[in-house]
Amino acid sequence: MAGHQRPGWLCLRYRGTGEHAPISRAAGGVPAAAGAARIDGVQGGSSRALPRSQLRARLQRVCPGHDQRPALRAQLRLGWEGRPHALSVCAQRTLSHRAAAAGNSSVTFPRTDFASASNAFEREWLVTNALGGFACGTVAQANTRRYHGLLVASLQPPVQRVLMVSKVEVHVRYRDRSYELGSNEFAGGTISPRGFEVLSAFEDDEGLPVWTFACADARLEQRVWMADGRNTTYVRFQLQDASAAMDLELRPLCTYRDYHSHARGGWSLEVADEPRGCRVTAFSAARPYRVLTDRGDFQREPDWYWNFYHRAEAERGLDATEDLFRPGTFRVRLEPRDVVTLIATAESEFDPPATAFDREHKRRRSLLRATPSGAPDWIKRLTLAADQFIVRRSAPGGELRGTTVIAGYPWFSDWGRDTMIALPGLALATGRTQDAAAILRTFAAHVSEGMLPNRFP
Repeated sequence: MAGHQRPGWLCLRYRGTGEHAPISRAAGGVPAAAGAARIDGVQGGSSRALPRSQLRARLQRVCPGHDQRPALRAQLRLGWEGRPHALSVCAQRTLSHRAAAAGNSSVTFPRTDFASASNAFEREWLVTNALGGFACGTVAQANTRRYHGLLVASLQPPVQRVLMVSKVEVHVRYRDRSYELGSNEFAGGTISPRGFEVLSAFEDDEGLPVWTFACADARLEQRVWMADGRNTTYVRFQLQDASAAMDLELRPLCTYRDYHSHARGGWSLEVADEPRGCRVTAFSAARPYRVLTDRGDFQREPDWYWNFYHRAEAERGLDATEDLFRPGTFRVRLEPRDVVTLIATAESEFDPPATAFDREHKRRRSLLRATPSGAPDWIKRLTLAADQFIVRRSAPGGELRGTTVIAGYPWFSDWGRDTMIALPGLALATGRTQDAAAILRTFAAHVSEGMLPNRFP
């Protein structure tokens, strides 16, 4: 199940071929790179594929301890008592770092896991919204894949995924000193800034990523989550400990492209003022999206940032550079214990951050309550990971009528074969019998000549 995943993913994935994964499937299971993509007139970057012989050789590399048996048997193997080597590399690391107390599904990763650029760039996180949309990135907050972003919206759930907000650059001023909390890698190998050097802790809190930054004697916490059933991402900052006020500058970096492609800069995006933020419209046929905060000021400062380098794409033999657009800058002063939240949304309405956080926390707690009493912590973590794959499917008119299973993040959509293989573990073992029935009804509605669809029409 997780044998192919790149070490450092915080979720356990049912599909994905790891470091050199394809962005589409071709006949016979041979990876095929997608060509240049278009979204209503926006040209994506080229996708240069490796020769198939090289791709075959790379995909045949096996991680140590990787189970090459069929997927279902590999899933069952996870439950065998006394077989820790059956867990993913990430899960083994998690369990060895600390023996989690019963009922506690949060894990803090040690500083050594992200002290260097190589480590911090390889550790990845993922959150989803039950529509096929997601946010994902690295612990260093440097995007190393074309799929990394804070708001990858699914405009026709669970497909038509569009990357809108790539990341947010965070600049801190505290006691006459400046700190950059993010990281970037540019074409040519330059890494700037190096925010991972002031990162003191990274935590997987019930499946949600939490960063803690040390700025002199101050501690600033950052956490990310998405609204369930909405193309909305929240990024919350809280000044935990400090002896003085802290000034924050938040600079969102945006785009509008198919998530399989890259976009080059220089084109004009319309930026309109909104209460506490802005609305960005890439072109006339594009879905507008908003970037807002719940406090502070926004100043329009449109500009392009050039030549971001995605090292994982270069390893796959694909185009690896991208340009990003800054619509403006948010500025806010935080006193000790103050909170500010940045909201990136493609929706017309969204919940206030406090309400959204409480709702998501309660939803995750309800998932954990469905696990058997006394279940070990890694079972609880698998339950939360399984939730990321059960999504809603829209009808042709746009109404959300069905339930389905994403075959893998970040590149796959829903596949019938993968859904039927994974359904017992994702929905039945986790107590989600209603979701299991809804998934079967969704696929049954498309039965043709006695066959379930592998791809939806």
